[in-house]
Amino acid sequence: MGTLGIVLISAYFAISIVIGLWASRKQTAEGFLLGDRKVSSLSTFATIAASKADGGFLLVLVTFVYLYDMGAIWYLLGAVAGFWVFYLFAKNRLKDEADKNQYYTLADYVFKNYGKTAGYLAATLALLKLTFSIIVQLTAGSKALFEITGFSFNVSLVLITSVVFIYLIAGGFKAVVKTDFFQYIVILVLLLIMLFSLTSIWKVDREYLDPWSSGLGNIPMFIILGVLTPFFQPAMFQRIYATKNKKTLKRGFLMSMTIYPLMIFIMILIGLVIKTHMPEADPEIAFIKGLIHLLPVYFLGIGGVLMFSAVMSSTDTYIFTSSSVFLQDFVLRNKKVSKEQTVKYFRITMAVIIVLAAIASYLLKSVIVSTYLWATIGIVLGVGIITTWLFRRISGFALTLGYALGLIVFIVVSVTGSFTPLVVGYALVSTLAGLIIGSIISKFFIKNK
Repeated sequence: MGTLGIVLISAYFAISIVIGLWASRKQTAEGFLLGDRKVSSLSTFATIAASKADGGFLLVLVTFVYLYDMGAIWYLLGAVAGFWVFYLFAKNRLKDEADKNQYYTLADYVFKNYGKTAGYLAATLALLKLTFSIIVQLTAGSKALFEITGFSFNVSLVLITSVVFIYLIAGGFKAVVKTDFFQYIVILVLLLIMLFSLTSIWKVDREYLDPWSSGLGNIPMFIILGVLTPFFQPAMFQRIYATKNKKTLKRGFLMSMTIYPLMIFIMILIGLVIKTHMPEADPEIAFIKGLIHLLPVYFLGIGGVLMFSAVMSSTDTYIFTSSSVFLQDFVLRNKKVSKEQTVKYFRITMAVIIVLAAIASYLLKSVIVSTYLWATIGIVLGVGIITTWLFRRISGFALTLGYALGLIVFIVVSVTGSFTPLVVGYALVSTLAGLIIGSIISKFFIKNK
């Protein structure tokens, strides 16, 4: 990579740190924890959109294109539908409850409505989901930096985690929102530049354009995963809690959903172009290889910045949210601690999680395996949440049993290494079975005691 590329990446790192430090000025404890619950429509749009267009998302989407060709489009359809359904859930139930009860985490919603056991299971699932999300981001970003600059995977990992650590420890949630806004603008601009720069070689092999190429068994799994994704994103719940009011929430979602589908479609097209020109590339790093070999040399630094923008816009979110889950759902639940003291604990927790996540990323080094684990645990959590909205009177016991059976399936998948899109189906069926059986037991046995 040329000098210009290194300068661009260095400048991006520096700007992210400056924005994060700036966000920490004159900050209240509530600002650190949840942006004073006054996040604007524009910031809501940017932080929601940035957390969806992460580095793992870019790599995994192109990986799915390599594995399933145009069949990856089914995830797009599911994702679009899912975020609209989640908006209705947020508008009609979640936002009102969050403002009234001062929620901070996804599990707060479960604790309040369905009891301690279900709440702790939801918190456990959320923490596992966030753990694999962080690993995916760090692995994706480190592989990108290694492939583009020649820095070793370990050096790349240290660079990315160090930058995130500096501004996250200083600014907390406000730093996440402010840097997300900057990072998402960078992602949009650079994605358009990439699209333009590839026009000279724009060619897609016709055999890759078959939308049914993913197989009839995998298509519903892609759609289900897309629909349920926002329901198992703890960070999405925090975005809802942090918005100023329902009007702000509506505007932020509308802006986000106007651009998000277009982004996914563009990435699918870019993936098809890369596969046409480099069909033998390793699917896990095909997007990065495409940047290196298909972009003009003077655009390579731009491609690198695109990856880092995507990685860092979500890495900081997942680290902050996982710290919130661990601290507020487990350590400090039912304890009277001042918000100022909570902020101190937060900084310590985030530092520990950053170090542990870096170690886990170094050991695993696989984006696709982490993604399948992320999807499995996410489906279990998401099915439970959407069920509580569709069937509001579902019992805490039913939700607990659904989460328990789903968690067992996750453990089995992890041990056996059954990493295919069908794991989504296994997680879905086991969780639904637990919810149904638990509802029957609650109705005919527990309720009558």
